[in-house]
Amino acid sequence: MLKWCAFCQQFQGEIPPYEDLGITHSVCRDCQPKALEFDDSHIAHAQLLRTFHERLFAAGLHGDLASAERIIEDAMLFKIRGVDLLLGIMAPIMHQVGEAWRRDTLSVTQERSFSELCRRIYDLVAAKMRMSLSDGSPEAERPEALLFNAPANRHRLGLRIIALWLEQKGLRARIVEPTPGLDELVELVSSTRPKLVLISIAVAEQAVGVIAIAARITELPAAVRPSVLVGGYAVKSGMISSIPHAELLADINLLAVANPAA
Repeated sequence: MLKWCAFCQQFQGEIPPYEDLGITHSVCRDCQPKALEFDDSHIAHAQLLRTFHERLFAAGLHGDLASAERIIEDAMLFKIRGVDLLLGIMAPIMHQVGEAWRRDTLSVTQERSFSELCRRIYDLVAAKMRMSLSDGSPEAERPEALLFNAPANRHRLGLRIIALWLEQKGLRARIVEPTPGLDELVELVSSTRPKLVLISIAVAEQAVGVIAIAARITELPAAVRPSVLVGGYAVKSGMISSIPHAELLADINLLAVANPAA
């Protein structure tokens, strides 16, 4: 389920069962002193979030990009942060699309419409978010997190959403596209010395390549060895249950990242 704070309406992550994309509310740490103030207005805001989700899914189903852009603008008028729109509404819709595609209940035309809708929404939200981020270029400094797809995974949007989330948290992130060969990848990790390596895996068959990457990274000297985190559709849907020498991360919000702006 998708968990949002009832007060600040910031996305708090997902909780089992992950296949249930219904919205539930809790109170985040910062808003706990307000817990006794909960009233009907917070219930109404919760329903509004469900409405945004449903409207965006319908817009994608019909390829209505203009409506999708208006929905995003409406959501931002209600002070919903861009990063929460991407993680708490857009990413779950992408998960729904993946499930529908796996069950063969989505046409090729509909899948392409959803893909284009997701790209347009990301571009819109990312442009607005980056206007409020620092002017410094993350690429100009040593990255603290390297992000890349599992070999044979061609889905790029999820990585871009995660990179934007990390930037919002004050962590320098770099996406490596396309995913290099194993030797080149390990050399890149050795030379850039990130704290984290995040790998996105779409289907279970891609686990073989991820296992090889994690095994090579764990052989690096401790001084340059990053933590390896694996997420993506195959993790969230339970297609894979473990990757040796790596941590599975079904929800990026479970990653503890210091936020200097908090």
